[in-house]
Amino acid sequence: MDWKTIKTIFIFTFLILNFYLGSELYEKIYPDIALKEEALEELKIEYEGTFPTMNQNLSMVSGTATEYSEKIAEEFTKKNSNQKVNVNANKIINAYLKEPYSLSTDSENKVELETFIEQYVPEHEQYKYWKHEEKGNRGLYLFRQQKDDVPFYFSDYITETDLTGLIEIYTNEDDEITSYRLTKMNIAEEETDDKLITAEEALLVQNIPSGTTIESIEPVYFTLIDNEGWKVFVPSWHIVTEDRELMVDATDSSVITLDNYKDEDEVEESEE
Repeated sequence: MDWKTIKTIFIFTFLILNFYLGSELYEKIYPDIALKEEALEELKIEYEGTFPTMNQNLSMVSGTATEYSEKIAEEFTKKNSNQKVNVNANKIINAYLKEPYSLSTDSENKVELETFIEQYVPEHEQYKYWKHEEKGNRGLYLFRQQKDDVPFYFSDYITETDLTGLIEIYTNEDDEITSYRLTKMNIAEEETDDKLITAEEALLVQNIPSGTTIESIEPVYFTLIDNEGWKVFVPSWHIVTEDRELMVDATDSSVITLDNYKDEDEVEESEE
């Protein structure tokens, strides 16, 4: 066998080895999305739209309440003098507008609300619009604190005892903003090297039965440990279906069912 033939064999063998090693590396770095999509099709799990992605650099974080003094509260009035601000329980900002701030009749006009907090709230970029509710003849708009564009999920509202990062905006019967309340958390990252599951993987948990239609799925930080004045949050997938609301821990695929989600909606509808 001449050298030219031997060289060709070596090159061919080397290319096969590189292809094999490359395939192994690719499968470790990039999950087989096609297999997951096929599994979702077999389970008849439907979702309209493109599945969101989660930044693999997200880690668990801890949060403690930001404490406010009356001196710090002055920063709010410096931001906009059309508000009278005081502090409750050292961690809740209460702001009352001297002249109401008018909104349009579109109750879901996020741009107007974002403009409002930009004009009135220091560090407004740390909050993200969440939802709108009706409270009698008053409206309530909620913003959640966020980190790296991922919101912290809370199923409750601002209280003196619970740790939250929220803005509650109140309107009167004329759709005018009259006051708001605010809390903020100090956030610290916790060391972790967990690989985070994808949205498709989150939908393959056993708690989601075959034939389910997914209304929404988004990455959030959800409470993992809840101690008085201190919480640990884990990157999670917030999933809403036609009849339930779930949190899937993106680090270990564990599932938490958020109780009374649909029940609360039914109560609100019946009251109307």
